[in-house]
Amino acid sequence: MWQGQSPAPYRCLSYMWGAPFAHHEILINGGRFRVGDNLHRFLHTARRLYPSQPLWIDAICINQRDLAEKGHQVQAMGHIYRKAKEVLIWLG
Repeated sequence: MWQGQSPAPYRCLSYMWGAPFAHHEILINGGRFRVGDNLHRFLHTARRLYPSQPLWIDAICINQRDLAEKGHQVQAMGHIYRKAKEVLIWLG
């Protein structure tokens, strides 16, 4: 969780992961990251609706390869969602 200062207001995304294939490459802080079709469609829409606003998306914000981190973050998701400015639901 956050250390020190409170985080900037952010939105959380709840969505269907869809097929496990990551077909689309996006850039996050200059690094390449692969996402599936459903998340890619959401990000394309969100860029227009919420430009420059922080989004918390589990598939991106949680290191899915680190089981310890993933376990800790999954337990904290209720808190993360409660503290969000808004929770967005994307069905695809």
